[in-house]
Amino acid sequence: MTSSGSDVIIFSKDRPWQLGQLLSSMERHTDFKNVFVLLKNQSPYSDNYGKIISRFESRVCFHEEKTNFKDAFYELLEKCNETVSFMVDDVFFYNDFSSQDAVDFMKNNPVISYQFKMNKKYDLCQTAGKKQKKPSSLATKDGHWIWRGRDGTWDWNYPFDLTGSIYIKKDMKEIFEYISKLEIRNPNDLEIAGATIFEENSIDQFGKSLMACQDQRVCACIAINHVNPRGSEWSVDPESSLKNFNSIIFDNFNYDEDFFINYKQKSVHITKYSLKAIAK
Repeated sequence: MTSSGSDVIIFSKDRPWQLGQLLSSMERHTDFKNVFVLLKNQSPYSDNYGKIISRFESRVCFHEEKTNFKDAFYELLEKCNETVSFMVDDVFFYNDFSSQDAVDFMKNNPVISYQFKMNKKYDLCQTAGKKQKKPSSLATKDGHWIWRGRDGTWDWNYPFDLTGSIYIKKDMKEIFEYISKLEIRNPNDLEIAGATIFEENSIDQFGKSLMACQDQRVCACIAINHVNPRGSEWSVDPESSLKNFNSIIFDNFNYDEDFFINYKQKSVHITKYSLKAIAK
C-alpha cells in the first residue's frame, strides 16, 4: 500500500473479519497511500481485531476510538495530506483501482467527489430498495465517467458518502469545519451531516460542478449485517450475523473473489457473497 495515491480513512466496528478482507483486497488491487483505520474496539471482537492489527500494522495505522468518535475522526483527518478517501469495513475490492489516476483527474476537472464505489450500470439503490435514475449528463472523459450534481437519484445524487469516495481536502474545508460544530457520534452521523449539506446546497456552491467514477466495477459494499444504531442487524440469517463471522468465519474462510468479478452487480451495496475455505 505504498504509492502517491490518496490517503484513506476506513471506519470499522464489530467486523474484524470484514476489515481483514478489505485490507487484503486493497493490497492486491489498489494504490492508496496512507491507510488509517478508525476502530471501535469492543468485546467480543477485540481478540480478532488484535489479530488484524498484528497482520497489517506495518502498512496500516490503526487508531482506536477512546473517548468520542468526532475527536478521533478529526485527528485522522488532520493526518491526511492533500486528499482523503472514505471507506467502511464491509467494502471489498475485486478489480484494480488507481486512486492516483482518480486524484489526477480531479485536479484537472471540476470534480468534487470521485466515487469509486459507482459504475455506469448501477440502476438500483439497494439501501433504499428502489430503482435509481442515472444522470442524463453521464458521459465519458479521459477514461472516467462524469456527471453533474443533482442529475440523477439516490446513489447518483449523493456527493458525500463513506462507502467509497475521494475528496480534495481544500474543496471540503468549509464542509468539514461546519460538521465539526455538530454532534457527531458515529460514522452514520458523519455521513448524514455531510449529505444534508449537499442536499441543501448545490455542489456548484463549493466551486465544483461534477462527480466522477472509473470505467469498470472495482468494489462492492457487502450489506449483510449492521453495526451502527438503527435497531437490529440487517441480516436475519444467523450465518451472516456479526457473531458468526467473528467466531466461525474468521481465519477459516476468505471471500471468493471470482464470485464478485462475475456477479451481475446493479448496486453499490449487494447482499450476495461466496466464501472459500482457507487451506490449513
